[in-house]
Amino acid sequence: MSSTPASIIWRSSGLVVAGIAVLVLSASCKPLTRGSDSKSLNNFAATGGAFSFNSCSGSNPVQVTDSQIDGTAAERIAVRTALSSLPPELQSAFFKDLGGKVVMTPSLSGMCKASSADDKESMLSCWAPSGNSVRIFIKREADEASTLRNIRHATVRAMGFILTDV
Repeated sequence: MSSTPASIIWRSSGLVVAGIAVLVLSASCKPLTRGSDSKSLNNFAATGGAFSFNSCSGSNPVQVTDSQIDGTAAERIAVRTALSSLPPELQSAFFKDLGGKVVMTPSLSGMCKASSADDKESMLSCWAPSGNSVRIFIKREADEASTLRNIRHATVRAMGFILTDV
């Protein structure tokens, strides 16, 4: 019997992982500036107003190799910082079970699974199956600081989408 990314997630993770993912996503990513606790909800409902970036970090051990992150040294550090907000089991489900990789790219056009929402957040990152694995694509901006901001904001979010979509 052939294993697909979907069957691997259900076998190794199940609904418990999805519940943990929701908890982690709500607890580990904070707005870059102090203000409303509902900034992420505001981003979801926004139709052109100001966008609030979150920054994810934590204290969990990170289980990723350089070959699993396609980016510069600074980008790999930012990915690792964001991943530290996720429990090792979720990291393992993505990188080991699904053969996942995080890729920085200047354009997300045509790279990803169809988005269910047409919002600014969906233009910062997305994901797509790639053979028997999955890829998270994060938008690389013209300046490094903006790219690092995108990574800190979108990495955990994209992993959450993979867990809920699959």
